[in-house]
Amino acid sequence: MENIKKLTNDSRAALIMRIAGTAAKMTLRYGGGVQRAEEVYLRMCRACEVENPQISAFSTSISTSIEMYGETYSSLFRVVRRGVNLSKLNMINDLSRDFSDGRLTLDAAEKKLLEIDGAKTVFDNYGMLGAGFSSAFFALLLGGKLWEFILTFLIGALISYILSFFERAHSFSFMNNLFGGVIDGGMAAILAFIFMKFGISVSVDPIVVGAMMPLLPGLAITNAIRDTISGDYVSGVANVLEALSMAIALAAGAALSLGTCIWLGVAL
Repeated sequence: MENIKKLTNDSRAALIMRIAGTAAKMTLRYGGGVQRAEEVYLRMCRACEVENPQISAFSTSISTSIEMYGETYSSLFRVVRRGVNLSKLNMINDLSRDFSDGRLTLDAAEKKLLEIDGAKTVFDNYGMLGAGFSSAFFALLLGGKLWEFILTFLIGALISYILSFFERAHSFSFMNNLFGGVIDGGMAAILAFIFMKFGISVSVDPIVVGAMMPLLPGLAITNAIRDTISGDYVSGVANVLEALSMAIALAAGAALSLGTCIWLGVAL
């Protein structure tokens, strides 16, 4: 890591923009809204006593600028991957506050950001169980009984486990939800058919809908509403379209697998 005191003016300005911009980019990547990303960037820039920090954040890109040493510096960050990880989002928020309070230096903040980006969280370790139980309890709310609860738990956990490999491969959310829907509908139909062969009646509807719940884009809709109310119409519309595409992909995947099972003669 470079010694900050030995940096030239241009290098120091670039470092400040890189660290603050990366924090804002990671905020968007892990589920934070546009306003939160802009707040993180401005808070960190003001802690460095830069003049006139500016940021324009969208769902897929961030444009930033600062004034230092009589010069204006600007940069652009592309946000390719987006998802939801509230644990990392909280870490980034804590980092920005520690930095603004003077408890972190520039080089320490950059190192911490790299650690947060590559860190495994509680969700990474126990996300499969969490997805399984949340799906199973939704199945109960939708009228499912004991067997529906058990099968929905298994399907929800399986979907979470399989999609974790897609996320590590940086797959798009649309494809994740499409394959999640395919797994959901297909496994529900097959397991219900097997149980019926053993004389156990199982309802497919609460299983399919319950296993869908962890994949629904609830946070994207929340961010869309918040951005629209605050006047960020471009980001609001973009988040609405993203949420709709994810919901359509999920429904299309489930319909495809269920339709295939019916076409093959699997009674539901």
